[in-house]
Amino acid sequence: MSAPVLWILLPLVLAGLLLIIGKQKFIFLVACLLSLFLAMAAWLLPIDIALTIGSWTFKLAPSFEILGRNLTLTSANRSFLILIYGSAFFWFIPAASLHIARRMIPLGLAITSLLVAALAVCFVSVSISFMVYVWYDATVVEDFRPVRDFASQIAEKVPKGAKLVSYGGVSSTFVYYYGTVVQPIPDSESLYQCYKQGDWIVATSADVVGLLEDGHFGMVYYKAYQPKLRKHAVGGLFHKSE
Repeated sequence: MSAPVLWILLPLVLAGLLLIIGKQKFIFLVACLLSLFLAMAAWLLPIDIALTIGSWTFKLAPSFEILGRNLTLTSANRSFLILIYGSAFFWFIPAASLHIARRMIPLGLAITSLLVAALAVCFVSVSISFMVYVWYDATVVEDFRPVRDFASQIAEKVPKGAKLVSYGGVSSTFVYYYGTVVQPIPDSESLYQCYKQGDWIVATSADVVGLLEDGHFGMVYYKAYQPKLRKHAVGGLFHKSE
């Protein structure tokens, strides 16, 4: 076996398989155990040095060729491997409580393996990747956090298995953090039929005001938030129980 297979291809393939699985607890358990195993392996296993245990000899080759590129990990990279997979392990633990963890954890595992792949090709590549990530987190991700918080609060209030529809549509960011498709209802008459059937309704911005002015919809939750890159926004949740 080679070091790139162990620390790059194995977690990348497993991340793809976990995306297919719908059981969040299983995804969390497998991702945490694999990250911890890879961090411990980087700490204990030498690269390109034969390890003899009794009559059994084991050696991790430093290079692996794929698509004309040589992926190379040496013993000098072991501290980085410990850091990145150890960090992934401790990041997955709190991430398991989020509504979107069943997709976010496998994607996090895949991104981690790709960062290691960048290191294996060229150290400069991983430095650039890290700087891009920091910029992205400081701007775009920060802007998504109010929408993420609003979607998470809606997910907590809507009972599991209940239907949530939107008036006028919601952003793809909301759908991503809510964790499932939200059917848009374009007109108020069809929306009122859904309301009478007991469906939950989410609306944002001017659509919230429109439903309140209509007078037929009871609001159960309201939130105002201020994304950095956009103007002031509001969101509301409606249900006939109120």
